[in-house]
Amino acid sequence: MNLEKFEEGLAVVRDLVASEALAVSDAATDIAELLARTGRTEEAERVMLVEVESRPDAIKNYLALGDIHYHWQEQEECRNYDAAEEWFFRAFDRGLARGVNEESKELLEHLGDVCLDRLRSEAEASLLTMLHGLGVGDWRTIANLRDSVWHEGAASRLLRHVSRIVAPEGLDDPSSADRLRTLFRFYEHTPQENMGGYSAFERTEILPPGRHEIRVMHELAEAYTRATGDNSVNLSSFLSDDFIRFQKSFMEAVDPLTNKRRSTLLGDERSELRNRREEGSHPWLGFLRYRRT
Repeated sequence: MNLEKFEEGLAVVRDLVASEALAVSDAATDIAELLARTGRTEEAERVMLVEVESRPDAIKNYLALGDIHYHWQEQEECRNYDAAEEWFFRAFDRGLARGVNEESKELLEHLGDVCLDRLRSEAEASLLTMLHGLGVGDWRTIANLRDSVWHEGAASRLLRHVSRIVAPEGLDDPSSADRLRTLFRFYEHTPQENMGGYSAFERTEILPPGRHEIRVMHELAEAYTRATGDNSVNLSSFLSDDFIRFQKSFMEAVDPLTNKRRSTLLGDERSELRNRREEGSHPWLGFLRYRRT
C-alpha cells in the first residue's frame, strides 16, 4: 500500500501550522486523519483528545476520534468497530445528536454504519471460527462466499454447498441446526448486488419490504407448499436446491395483479423505497437495539 501521499499531506499541514498560516485547532482533524491513514492510530488519538478536552461539545471531535479507528483505517482488518462505536456513543450520550443540523445527522449516520459493519464482522468471525473448528475452510472460504452471495444472493451455489458440508443433518440435529444458523447469519449480513448493495438484514431493518413484496413472498410460500406438500418452509428449505429452483421460476412468472414479471415488480418497488430512504432526513436509529451493553 502506497502511503506516500498521506505522508506528504501530513508534512504540508504541519508546515502550515509551523508557519502560523493555519491554527492548530483548525488543523487537528486533518492531522489526525493523515496519521491514522499511515497507521499511527495512537498518535492520531492523542491529537484529538486535546481537542475534546478543550471543546467537549463539538461533535466533529468525536466523529474524528471514531473515524481514527474506522473510516480512516486504510485496511479493513485494522478497523476497530468497538472503539469507533464507543466514541460515537460518547457524543450521542452527551445529547449532541439532538440538534437539527448536518453534524447531528452525520453522527447518527456514523452510528448506524459502524453498527452494521460490526454485526457483519461478528457474523464473519463466527463463521470463520466454525469452519476452522470443522477443518473445512478458512478466510479464503469467507471471501469466496462473500463474492458468491453478492452475485447470486440466496441462490448462491457455494452457500448451499457449504450448508451441506457443515450441517448434513439439517435442522433435525441440534449441532447441525446451530451451524446452519451461523451460516445463515453470515448470509443475512452479506451485501447482495440484486438488493442494491444492501444485505438481507439491512433490507429488513432499514428498507422494510413494500406491499407488493409482502404479498408476493406470501404467495411464494403458499405456492411452494401446494407444489411440494411441505407445510414448513424453514431454514433448510431456504437453502435447498428444490426451493431455489421453484423460487426462480415463480419470480420470473407474471404477477396476475399487476401484469408485471414478479422479479421486475419487486426490483422496481425496492428501488423506489431505497430512493425515498436515501433522500430522507431521518437516519436509521436501529443501532440502539444492537448497542453493546
